Amino acid sequence: MSSHINKLSSAALENKALADYNAYRGDTVIVHRLLVETQGTTQYRELLTQAKVRVLPTPREKVLNFACKDLISPTWVVELAEPHPEIPGGAFLSLHAKSFQADGQVHRGDVFAREGELVARGSLAIFNTVMRATLKVVVAVFGTEQLRHQ
Repeated sequence: MSSHINKLSSAALENKALADYNAYRGDTVIVHRLLVETQGTTQYRELLTQAKVRVLPTPREKVLNFACKDLISPTWVVELAEPHPEIPGGAFLSLHAKSFQADGQVHRGDVFAREGELVARGSLAIFNTVMRATLKVVVAVFGTEQLRHQ
């Protein structure tokens, strides 16, 4: 018996990317990674502290960027909503939005949350940070051998 996976068409992937972009256009979002272009060079930066950026009007071809025939991988043009110490003034900024695959998979992209959602997500982020720190201490003190099931 063979399994059959219904694949989304290119048009369906485009519709998902456009709907996602239109849902965020004009909003301020929180990011931890950005594409930063200065003096003709683009770097994908992992930020040490979160940045607040506003999603700007973006050329259609950037929103409908196909990485391959089964994966649409949009980028959105953004601007800083407030100054950020890791981002030089005058830099051209963009981010990777959610990517959509023909098999139905969705990849999160760079948007962590809308600005208003941060309070709700903040509690979870604090919990995750505390748990990660606790695990590091436990591993440092006891080693990984004692964490395994016997």
